Amino acid sequence: MISKEDKLLVAAIDLGTVYSGYAFVYKHEDFSKIKFNPAWSCGSLLSCKCPTCVLFDENKNFDSFGYEAEDKYSCLKYDNMHEKWYYFRRFKMSLHERKADIDSGSLTLALEPEAASMYCQLLIEKFSGSNRLTSNKYMILDIGAITTEITVYEKQADGSLRELHEPTGGAWGGTKVDEAFHQMLIKIVGAKTFKKFCDTQSDDHKDLLRELELKKRTITPVSDNKITVRMPISLTSLYEKECGKKIADAIKETSFKDKMIWTGDKARIEADLIKGLFKECTDGVTGCVRELLQKPEIADVNTFVMVGGFSESPMMQAAVKDAFPNAKIIIPADAGQAVLKGAVVSGREPMKIASRIAKFTYGINISPPFDSTLHPQEKRVVVGGKERCKDVFKKYIQKGESIKIGERRSGKHVSLKTNQKELLLKIYASATKDPKFITDPGCEYLGRLIVKLPKAQNIFKVNVDMMFGQTELLVEAEEETSKQKFTSYFDFL
Repeated sequence: MISKEDKLLVAAIDLGTVYSGYAFVYKHEDFSKIKFNPAWSCGSLLSCKCPTCVLFDENKNFDSFGYEAEDKYSCLKYDNMHEKWYYFRRFKMSLHERKADIDSGSLTLALEPEAASMYCQLLIEKFSGSNRLTSNKYMILDIGAITTEITVYEKQADGSLRELHEPTGGAWGGTKVDEAFHQMLIKIVGAKTFKKFCDTQSDDHKDLLRELELKKRTITPVSDNKITVRMPISLTSLYEKECGKKIADAIKETSFKDKMIWTGDKARIEADLIKGLFKECTDGVTGCVRELLQKPEIADVNTFVMVGGFSESPMMQAAVKDAFPNAKIIIPADAGQAVLKGAVVSGREPMKIASRIAKFTYGINISPPFDSTLHPQEKRVVVGGKERCKDVFKKYIQKGESIKIGERRSGKHVSLKTNQKELLLKIYASATKDPKFITDPGCEYLGRLIVKLPKAQNIFKVNVDMMFGQTELLVEAEEETSKQKFTSYFDFL
């Protein structure tokens, strides 16, 4: 097998919930030569990313991806030929349990904020002539289509990064603006009519979403008067057929009567009304940053780096600048591509991470001797003739802890009965700091590590180490008698 170091190129794949893309660079080229796919096109919308949707034919063979898949499936539906085809959209989280069919020797997982940070530092060093982030604290605002993730780093003297706070954020992505616009339409045409429009006129609804995507990139805080939005004729026709009155009359019955004129396939909307659709997102992001800055360890952070597709919105940029007028705000010209380019950079020159803040509590399921003063009766079981408590969460790493990369957390486990052929270590993560049982709310099963035991009639002891790697959690177990070691990796992205 060819090692990573001997590969001809480094490629990055950004599989997003709403949009996806890829980029690559040949090993002999510098990073200014990073290449994307030929720009995906959707009418007047050009982008290095396309919708996360895929189409398979009736034999379950791959047919198309992105805009091409959207458009072909629409045509199939129009011709009533879609029933035997398979169309999936926004399927990212469905892949959580399995990664793609890529050889692990060729694959490196990258954390988005770290990739974005690496690319931004590269830009600063190249164009400013000095590294203004050296030994400095800074905040990454990764504002995407659905969520915003905020991380805080301190760059060390040796160039490595120390994470100062666990990643935080919320559902303040660009699709929130789409949702707000939908709610505005629902107040006019009604929920029933709008749902029927989405179900029966999916092509027109798709075009409306593309129109909104364009508006999000062009509307600015100084936009005044009225903004024109292309509206589907089919929505107007459906409303008038369902309700028996004109769309103009429906608007008169709402609070938008003096702020909107909707005629034919165009709606002229007051700029303040459109700009108000951004408020939930902008307030959410700026409020979260203010809350973070109240924490002593990051109170002195005054450099913000904005990346992610929605960071390209003039409305979002202005909100952050207005909220923090004394901060240095860095916004790459290609903010939506910063993560993708940074992943290419880090694939060739991996960033050194000194430490991370544990986002979850990590541990292993154990069954200690049952203690009626500590354990609930429903957890009592008998194993190997002894009373034990099932489902106990043995904690190795606590949420919020600063963990150095490679730092080991150790523990011991024992087999519960004689003649046992293997010891099953079940690995869990919890969103709380001190989970008692693996059945507590917020606990999630990550996977397992099977330790083979020697053929003997004894109780065996197993030493377990748990530690962070670059983007994975490593669990290593050694059986004391045979000294045989077993390892497994768990993704914590």
